[in-house]
Amino acid sequence: MNTMITVLNSITILTVVKLLSVVLMMVYTVFAYLIVKMAKSMTKAVTMKDDYIIKVLAAAHFVFVVLVLLMTLVVM
Repeated sequence: MNTMITVLNSITILTVVKLLSVVLMMVYTVFAYLIVKMAKSMTKAVTMKDDYIIKVLAAAHFVFVVLVLLMTLVVM
């Protein structure tokens, strides 16, 4: 019982904000992955002259989001 009270006393607003930011970045990483998949399927369905630009932008967005997630995990 004492350990439970100690754990509850150690929870602060800052730890809640840190936890929520990490969880939200993980959710956003899944969203960025879905954007990559959608861009891939979209360029298959509709052929364009410069469809590689859409794929490159989606991939760059995903890489950036993964780097921000890693930074969030390291900092938090």
